[in-house]
Amino acid sequence: MTWDDLEEEEEEEEEEEEEEEEEEANICLMANSDNEEVILFDKPLFNNELEDTIGSLLFDSNFLTNKCYSLQKEINEIKEEKEKNSNYER
Repeated sequence: MTWDDLEEEEEEEEEEEEEEEEEEANICLMANSDNEEVILFDKPLFNNELEDTIGSLLFDSNFLTNKCYSLQKEINEIKEEKEKNSNYER
């Protein structure tokens, strides 16, 4: 392998890295045909925000599900207590 070969390899690697960076930095363009509104966003940034939002929604969903089960259990206990009290009164 010669110095020229090494330089060529390095140049090819640099070109590949630049192409990958360009791909990552691609900007998507979305147009809404009704009002011609144009929205620009960066794919990686959009994906990170989307992941964060989905994670937050999942956390909230789990919290609310647990709260719902807890409240249902509490309602059932109150119903049972009410039934017992109504049976004693008879």
